Amino acid sequence: MNLPSHDKIFDYWQKRNTLEFPDDGLCCFACHLGFENGLGLERCHVRAVADGGGADLWNMVLLCAECHKAAPMTNDSEILFSWIRNRETWAKKFWTEFMQGARDAGLLQGVGWGDGDLQRFMRFARHRKFAWHPKASRLQRYALITGLVAEYIRLRDEVFEAPV
Repeated sequence: MNLPSHDKIFDYWQKRNTLEFPDDGLCCFACHLGFENGLGLERCHVRAVADGGGADLWNMVLLCAECHKAAPMTNDSEILFSWIRNRETWAKKFWTEFMQGARDAGLLQGVGWGDGDLQRFMRFARHRKFAWHPKASRLQRYALITGLVAEYIRLRDEVFEAPV
């Protein structure tokens, strides 16, 4: 069975406006982690081949390995798409982990944080075309996100008025 390309699957769903996508190209439909050239994205069937699903565009979604493993095993597309829409984005997940670790380590004393920081950080990360290799370890991903957050904080304090 020949599977459609990552680009064709992404374009198909993007044109239908049934799912939200960031503006920076190929990404996991669930967590929105971007992957340059689709490397690391898995082409996943909505309805399993064993249950009659084929390689038609309407039956394919793009998920990273972590989301593919976590996705519900169902042939009901509404259950799968509901799960995709409600999956926490990578940016929110790692922002939350980073912030908790930074608080626990006492690194945030004297640093002001406003409600808009997560949204600005996500735009900043997309602008930087932030992604990591699909085989990166959790420690490598944490190091990358930490560097990105540190760069965001530095630039935020230069560009935006730091909240008090």
